[in-house]
Formats: sequence, structure tokens, C-alpha cells
Amino acid sequence: MAQPLHLMVAGHTNVGKTSLMRTLGRNAAFGQVANAPGTTQHVEALPLGQREDLLVLYDTPGLEDAMALREHMDELARQKGLQHWQGEEKVQLFLSSTRAQYDFQQEAKVLRQLMHSDAVLFVIDVRTPVLQKYFDELALLQLCGKPVLPVLNFTLHHPDEERLWRQELTRVNLHSVVAFDASAPPVSGEFTLYQTLSTVLQSHATVLQQWQQLIKEQGQERWQTASEYVAELVINAAAYRLVIYEGEQGEALEQLKEKVRKAEQKTIEHLLALYGFTNNELQMSFYAQVEGRWQQDLFHPATLQIMGIKASKGLATGAALGAGFDVATGGLSLGVGTVLGATLGAGAQTWRHYGSRLQQWWEGKRVLTVEDVLLRALILRLYLLIGELNRRGHGAQGAIVLPEQAEEAWQVAKMPEPIEQARAHPEWCAWGKLRTPRDGWRQAQHLALAQQLQQEFAALLPFK
Repeated sequence: MAQPLHLMVAGHTNVGKTSLMRTLGRNAAFGQVANAPGTTQHVEALPLGQREDLLVLYDTPGLEDAMALREHMDELARQKGLQHWQGEEKVQLFLSSTRAQYDFQQEAKVLRQLMHSDAVLFVIDVRTPVLQKYFDELALLQLCGKPVLPVLNFTLHHPDEERLWRQELTRVNLHSVVAFDASAPPVSGEFTLYQTLSTVLQSHATVLQQWQQLIKEQGQERWQTASEYVAELVINAAAYRLVIYEGEQGEALEQLKEKVRKAEQKTIEHLLALYGFTNNELQMSFYAQVEGRWQQDLFHPATLQIMGIKASKGLATGAALGAGFDVATGGLSLGVGTVLGATLGAGAQTWRHYGSRLQQWWEGKRVLTVEDVLLRALILRLYLLIGELNRRGHGAQGAIVLPEQAEEAWQVAKMPEPIEQARAHPEWCAWGKLRTPRDGWRQAQHLALAQQLQQEFAALLPFK
């Protein structure tokens, strides 16, 4: 069995080391992140994916005074007669000195951990000027005799600075360099990072290959689970029926709106937890973004207009259920009258399907359902969130930013067959029940819808 890889993360203070750790570990709660130097004070281990037998990351305090430390180590080496190539001996000599416990306490923690690690990711904030102190820090780390891979952080909006740093690192013979923005990682950025690392750490190439495969498998599992969360919400919403008497629609509409809102919120919480985002601030930032762009209230007509959703036409795509958006009902249907209009010319099959609803209509009852347009809005909004979670780094500090305009998919396309099946099975709705109904056909339709959603929104998946 291959030995686990112990990988240390180091760099100057406040360059995004902990943010990188959070993103690689998909753990937004790891360590402390703040826009201030010296936030990390101790070495902290993070097994990736709960697999200590494969790869463990180590977060370390920021390097603060590498120039003075190099001078001190050179003096110690001169006193002991060490040669310039005896780097590891210089480090051990320093670590046993008194000043390692007091004057250079932070640097000592970093070097001590590196002596027990296999390689180091040296994080660089490309927004900072190219200064000698960073090369002093690199020189200190190289004394330990372990591979050093520079990781250029905050590169998304700073391509010129990235090019400058690459040029300067080449001057000191560091040709293997990775750009990895911890706040907004590039597509397949992890694969590039670990692939580059394997070129400078060939002794652990097998472990790195295994880890890359595991990353892909975990990404696909998250994608499948996320689609199942969305499908469950949509099946419940499509199956929901609320039978009321004429005159009760005002109170009933508000009741159903609240059910839809709570169900969507629960799904969002599941998605955030699935992708490793568990803090309340991130949830609030999502709702703030929705409120600013799409209206927080899903039932506002502007929500659908901004997303580009248009009502489908024709009985086959749900017009018989009242697919047009009605300001009065806000995406919910009381329009059994539209069923009547469609049914009169649609034949016996349609009559059998909607006959019970027509009977209720004659009895003075109304059947309140969720419109197709509202289901489209739920699907689009949740998949835009999933796409953002796939791209977002776990060290990101700002609010979730969703696109101004939704994708064209699912705006006017025919509703999937599982949704049509749910329309005919109100017993499938789990809202208000202790557990999801155990129905084999419902389960089959739920999984079929999840699979169809995965295919339709596959462009959002970074793991091909």
C-alpha cells in the first residue's frame, strides 16, 4: 500500500494559506480566515476527504522575517563550520537554538513541520509586489531539502500580475508553478495542482493519481446527490394538491406559498451542506442576492421575467393546468376553468385524467396546485446555485453572485414526464408527512427526473 502524502502549506502572512486549505479540503469551517496578518498561529492538520491514508494537508503560521532568520542561520552555520550545501543541518541547528523558541517562533513552527512533510505548497498573493522577502522565504524552505511548489493565489482578476510572478520565479529556477485562486478555483484546477505536484514528487505519484480519481468520483457523487435533492423538491411540488371551497383561496394561497418557500429553503440548506458550505452567513448572502436580482419572493412576476421563463403553450406542456403566470395566484393554480376549456376538445383520455378535478369544481371546491412556470423557476434557481457552489472556493469571503440571466434550458422546454406523473399522484407529496412516501413508482420517477436534470445541466459540472 502506498504511503500517505504529507503536504504542508506555507507562505507570507495573509496570502490566503488557510483559504487554500479550506478549498482543497472542501471545508469552509477549517481554521480562521481574516484580512489581517498572523491569523494562523499554530500548525493544524486537515486530512483530505477523511482519507488520512492518502493525503494530509498542514496549515502553518505566516513567515514574517525570513531575511533576519537567514542571517542568523548563516551565523550559526559559520560558527559550526557547516558548508552552504548542508541545508538540513542548518535547519536542525537553528531549531535547537534558543532564538527558535523566542525571536523566530513562527518560522520555527513552519520549518519543523516541513522537516516531517513530503513537500510544501508555497502560497503567493499575486496582488502584492515582487519583493526580496518572498525569495528569502523560498530559500528558507528549500534548505529543508523538500520539493517546493509555488501556488499563485488571487489570479482570477490579475492575469498581468500572474505573468510577472511566473517570470520572477523562473529566474530563481522554479519552473513548476500553479495558478489556483482559492476564492474562485479554475475548472479542473485541483487536477492541475496535483498533476504538477506529481512531476516534482514522483515518489508519491501513485497516491496523487489515486487522489485525483477520488476527487472526480466525489464530485460526481455530489452532482448526483444535488440533482436528487432538486428532483425531490420538484416531485413534491408537482404532486401537491390543496382542495378548498370557493372563498378560501386567499388564505390557501398564502399557505401553499409558505410551503414552497420552506421546501426551497430546506433544499438550499441541503445543497450548501453537501458542498461543504455550512455557515449562516453564506445562506444569508444567497438570499440577499436573490432579493437584489430576482426578488426574494419566488412568487413575484419579476422573478420569472428576469430569469427569462415563458409560459408554455398547449395541453401537452401543461397549459391545461394553467401554465400562464397569474399575479393573483403567484405561480399557483386555481384555474380549473382552463382544464375545462382544454378538456372539452381533448377526448376521453384527458377527461379520465382530470375528471375528479372537474367533479370537485361542480361541487364548489377548488384544487390549488403549483404551476409549471414556478417549477421551472425552482429548477433554474437551484441549478444556478449548484453551478456557483461547484465554482466557489471555500475560502471565499464575499456573497454568492448569481448570473443576471438564467440559462435557456428549461425555460420553454416540455416538462419532463416524471413531473407529469407526479401531477396525477397527489399521494406522492411528502410535505406535512413524517417521511417520504414509500412508493416504488414514485422512487423510480424521482430518480428518472434527477437523471434527466443531470443531463440537461451537465455544463455546470466541472468533472467530466
